[in-house]
Amino acid sequence: MHVRLLACKDQQVLAREMREIKVSERGIELMLPKADHLVMRVYGVRHKAANILKQTLLSNGGDAAVSYHCCLGGDDLTDVLLFGTVKQIRSACVRLKEQAFGLVRLAEQIESILEQQTGFPQPLQTKTCDFVWGARTYIMGIVNITPDSFSKDGLAVSEDP
Repeated sequence: MHVRLLACKDQQVLAREMREIKVSERGIELMLPKADHLVMRVYGVRHKAANILKQTLLSNGGDAAVSYHCCLGGDDLTDVLLFGTVKQIRSACVRLKEQAFGLVRLAEQIESILEQQTGFPQPLQTKTCDFVWGARTYIMGIVNITPDSFSKDGLAVSEDP
């Protein structure tokens, strides 16, 4: 699988891309309005992975155009068009990293492309939180509580007379 960012604001160009991957005409009609943000084309996706991609994007407010063969059990490989804001796609990537079928590597590729396009680094994952840069504001504070860090008047006090 590999990914290409599609920078097409022209609805006809996007409709052609959808027809190339065998999206139904009704699907094209429903998804064209959603393509006002980022559009990425993922090449050579297994049907199981394509269905997971679509569900993950949908659950994050985006969408994915997949071949109707995915639902019918047709072709083994298909291309997928991903639609969403940077935030929606980044959030989907966090969830895709928990999946099989090559989706961890795909999520890393997508994050790399987003980083190049937006200037934001890849999300930082900790045990308790995922920091998705650019998705919200984070505040960090440092508290120094060692005795030599403070003085009564704000000036350093020496112990020497």
